Amino acid sequence: MAYLETRKIDQRPSINDMSGRRRYTNIGTAATTDICDGPGRLHSIVINGGTLTGTITIYDERGTGTTTKIGTIGANQVVGMNFTYECDFKTGLRITASANVDYTVVWT
Repeated sequence: MAYLETRKIDQRPSINDMSGRRRYTNIGTAATTDICDGPGRLHSIVINGGTLTGTITIYDERGTGTTTKIGTIGANQVVGMNFTYECDFKTGLRITASANVDYTVVWT
């Protein structure tokens, strides 16, 4: 006797389930910001405005660490610049800006 297995083909996650969905964090001050605790993925950073003269440094760190650098966006950014990373981080996502640059971080 054969058994037929039934599965839903179009099974979508609940609207409240944010796992795997892109998130964003907007930052507009010269500060160190812990964006995510634990593993995730950095998709991109978009420059929105502000001072545009400071550097933005991205770390795979959480808390007080700044040793595992992912990258640095140099000074003199232009509004609308999009820096695509598409890279994984393991410990957390921490970003430091040296001036009041307004930027958005897209991550999961």
